[in-house]
Formats: sequence, structure tokens, C-alpha cells
Amino acid sequence: MEHEYKIKVPIYISEELVVKRDLWGITYPEMVEHIKEKIDSVITSKEEFILNKSNAPSRKKVSPLSCSIYHFETIPYLLVRVKSCTINNTGMYVKKERKMDLKSDDEVGSENHWLLIFPHIINLEEANFKSYLSIFVYADPNKPFQDSVSTAKLFCKKVIKIKFKNIKFKKVLTKLEQRGIISELNIRLSSISEDLNNVDYKCKEYIVQNKIMKVQEEKYINIPINLVKKCINKTQRTNEYQTKKIKIRSDMNNYKIDIDNSIKNSKQLLEEMAEESLNTEISVDEKELEPNILYDKDFIISKLKPVVEYFLKSLIE
Repeated sequence: MEHEYKIKVPIYISEELVVKRDLWGITYPEMVEHIKEKIDSVITSKEEFILNKSNAPSRKKVSPLSCSIYHFETIPYLLVRVKSCTINNTGMYVKKERKMDLKSDDEVGSENHWLLIFPHIINLEEANFKSYLSIFVYADPNKPFQDSVSTAKLFCKKVIKIKFKNIKFKKVLTKLEQRGIISELNIRLSSISEDLNNVDYKCKEYIVQNKIMKVQEEKYINIPINLVKKCINKTQRTNEYQTKKIKIRSDMNNYKIDIDNSIKNSKQLLEEMAEESLNTEISVDEKELEPNILYDKDFIISKLKPVVEYFLKSLIE
């Protein structure tokens, strides 16, 4: 029996914008052409965009490789191929016939990150109307899911210069609110400090390190979500601990979230949970994992088309 693999397809939408002729035009073709021109300009210039990773010397580098127009019935959309790699991978190596240590400018990555960008226009009959984009990320099983997502985010931010959010945030947050109970909440706070004074005076001339670790762990069962928010916000406000980790389990899914300086409160934490929780999945078999199949444009379109159709249908309902 062949093993089944999953292509995950997280869906994002851009912020709605009031359309003016000097921005995206007034038709779907003009809107798509405007975005394509931005992408083609970066491809021609061979510009690359770099993201510094937190707490790591390695850096992520992203650049678009191709951009093609397809049509869903009469509406054009874009299929974009993106290169994503890391540099500064010192201390790592690759081995084929022989072992080779990686240098700071050696690249480790993939040239097969794919995005489908679909245009939307609402209130078309008005003089001023709104538009937005939906972005379908083709997160194939050959690479880490978060790598696909972070590549898409960096591409949208730097290349087409839009802000966007996960389409399913609201649905997941509503479900969590409706249920009202979180099955399990674990909070672990820790800090490490150094105190060379707290040493026997006879040993002081020999000591080079004396680390003190402080840990506080809290566990809650079947806790109301309003109290979960209070616990998280209280945790974030404290400056006594350096590392703050939260693990939440609900009947919907398991989540493990590491709080850092970018997560300000319980609302943002729950949004992080939502992004991980509900992604459309497409089944592929082992034969379809071959690069000449998995990254074939027609194959990608055939797999994403039902997802797009379902998404467009959900907008109407």
C-alpha cells in the first residue's frame, strides 16, 4: 500500500483597498497586470530580499523566478514561482561523494515555492470600489510548512508590497469563543542568571561560571477562554522571566506556541493558533512527489483549482 502525502494550502487575503485608476485599474485584467508588472520588474532586476532570523546567524533570501497568467472562467490570476534559500549556514555541511562544509555565502533552499494569486473586486458598479487579493500557498510535503508560509509572507511584503492575513482566523477564533473552554493550558516561565558572588570564598578564584535557573510552571484543565486570555496577558506583562512558553490543547487541535517579543497579547496568540489549525489539504501519492510532477505548472493548477473553487463559493454563501 502506497503512503499518502499531503499538500497543505493556507489561504491569505490582502487588506481591502479603495481602487483608483493609478493603483490597480478598474478591471480584473488591469489589476492582475499591475501585480505582474511588479513581479516581472523584480525578476528582470534579479533583486533578492533578505530576512534576518531571530536568534540565529542564518538568513532567509527570497526572489521570484517566474510569473504566469491563467484564467478561472473569465477571471485572470497569477501562478508565481519563488526561490527561497538560507545563507550563513556556517557549522553545517552537505555530503554527496564527499563531505563539504558550508561557507557563509553558500545557499541551501528550493526554487520551487509556488503561490496562486487571485484578484477580487467588490462594488464594481460604484465609482469608487474595493479590491483585494487572495493568496493560495502551495506548501508541498518536500519542505517544512513554516518555510513555505514565511516565504509567501516575505514575497508579499517585499515584492508586491501588500499586507495580508490568514482567511481562517475569524472562523477559528469564533469556534474557540463559542466553545468557551480550553481543555488544557500549560505555561512555563524560565530565566537564567549568573551570580559569582554566591560562591564559597575559598573557591572564588577558581570559578568561571555559576548559573542559576528559575522555573515556574502552571497547568490548567478545562479553563474558560476568558481566563486563558487573562493568564496569557499576565504572563506577557511580567519581566521576571526571559523565556515564556505556552502550550494550549483544545478539542479542535493541539497547539504549541512560543511567546517572544513579537507576540503582545492573547489575541495575537490565538491568531497564531488559527494560522496553524485549518489548512486545506490535498492528497498526493509517492509517485506524484517526483519533482517533474509535483512542480509541473499544470499539475499545480489541477490541485489548486478545487481549492480556489471552494473558496470562491464560500464567499458567496
